[in-house]
Amino acid sequence: MITHHTSVTFELIAMTAKSVHIPGSKFRRLPNPCKDNWNPGLDAAACLAAFACKLKDCPSLGNHILTEELQELFQHRPVDALVLNNPQTQTLLQKIKAYSDAATRLADEKADKHYYAQEEDRQANKDRAAQQHNTRLLVLLDSLHLAVEMVDERLKDLVAKPQFGEVLALHLAAVLDQQNTLNLELANATGDNPKEKILINFYLNNIFPAAVKEPVEAVSGTQTPDSTTSQSAGSDEATLSPATTATEERSAIWLGLMFKMWSWLFLHDFNPEDKMIERSEFKNNRLPIYIG
Repeated sequence: MITHHTSVTFELIAMTAKSVHIPGSKFRRLPNPCKDNWNPGLDAAACLAAFACKLKDCPSLGNHILTEELQELFQHRPVDALVLNNPQTQTLLQKIKAYSDAATRLADEKADKHYYAQEEDRQANKDRAAQQHNTRLLVLLDSLHLAVEMVDERLKDLVAKPQFGEVLALHLAAVLDQQNTLNLELANATGDNPKEKILINFYLNNIFPAAVKEPVEAVSGTQTPDSTTSQSAGSDEATLSPATTATEERSAIWLGLMFKMWSWLFLHDFNPEDKMIERSEFKNNRLPIYIG
């Protein structure tokens, strides 16, 4: 079971850490940086696919260049053309789906879900499924690696601004505050409504508005009843509609960090049996830690 603080720690790492993935390599495993076992039971590729669909279905996320670039990466830009020695020209979303299909086929072959009259045919199909999975995994890893670098270039223009830290802090606070509600929704996941889709919907509908809201002192003028209603409305369209240029910028920061988070969690992996062993002198130490 992942504790709330451990979950937030992993999110913070995934949003801000530099990727250690090596292009052309499928090595992903890292030592667990937390004291709890890491076994979220989530498919990062499926989360990325659900995130891409939300970006497409919610065009009112603003016109910031980073937001538009994320939509282009998922829906239109042939990301694979960026990968060396890869002549294919598929979008990032197409590559995610191709990898997911290959992963499903490999799992089915390993579970012997298909009948083969000859054992040789069974083994041959397992080998082909494994080869196809490895090929699509390598391509997706390299594509995400390059896509993250492109997003990082855009975030460089925003990271020094005070709203960057505000968005990050508000996001983590919202995740902690609403973790129990999210867990209840995830418990109702079904085959038609998987956990990954529930999670992304929850983040866009609940965490996003809390993370991108401007501080009260930064809002000029008096709110009208209509504007107050618009900000508190529960529909996707009302909740996901940035009203000002500043809000569009905060929205772009959050979307960029979310893309980095799910990409980082796909590019890296942790052994579910691994956990950090605390040194005895630090156990039950309640000394506050300040991160500048």
